[in-house]
Amino acid sequence: MTGATRLILRHSLAAIAAALALTWGVSARACCDTPDSPAASTAGSALDVANVNPDLGWVQKKDEAEIRNALWKAVAVRRAGGEAQDLAAAYSDEALVCLHRAALGALYVGLNLTGKTGVCCGCSGQANRSR
Repeated sequence: MTGATRLILRHSLAAIAAALALTWGVSARACCDTPDSPAASTAGSALDVANVNPDLGWVQKKDEAEIRNALWKAVAVRRAGGEAQDLAAAYSDEALVCLHRAALGALYVGLNLTGKTGVCCGCSGQANRSR
């Protein structure tokens, strides 16, 4: 391999690496495992109005009973006030995001509170199905 060929190869690999890094950053920012993600925001909205319907688009049909149960538990805990409200919100967010990622075959290890991007499930911030 000549010096010129090695240089072209090196520049090509650098360009590919840069493109992948940019792509990774875009998809990770749209991911659902952060507290400010569309899925978690929907869970918060559903909890605020005690209405499970906004959550249902993020889960599979087979998981609807589980998400309904989680929301009603969170609503009951939230009524206690104080710190219980934060606990209820976290539980509601965790339940929805966990079921959403499971439906997509993505690993779920809890909400990403670090602010760092993690492995995205590929949902691009979109619900699993439309209602």
